[in-house]
Amino acid sequence: MRFAPGTKVETNDSYYEMFKRRVKGEVINFNPLLDAVTMKWEHQEGIIIPEQQDEHVLMKTEDLQTQKQLMV
Repeated sequence: MRFAPGTKVETNDSYYEMFKRRVKGEVINFNPLLDAVTMKWEHQEGIIIPEQQDEHVLMKTEDLQTQKQLMV
């Protein structure tokens, strides 16, 4: 799945089951060679990684979905 820059995304249920963490943020760019996106981690729930909060992180597109409810 491709996500355009600026798309609000969140990790899906299978990612949560594996890592016990949900991440929400915005896509910065898409890398077709890796089938991945760089996204800014804007919000974390569960077992968080403080060092990655508000940072750009490479994520596999299979772990993402568009945000069900936009953050306020």
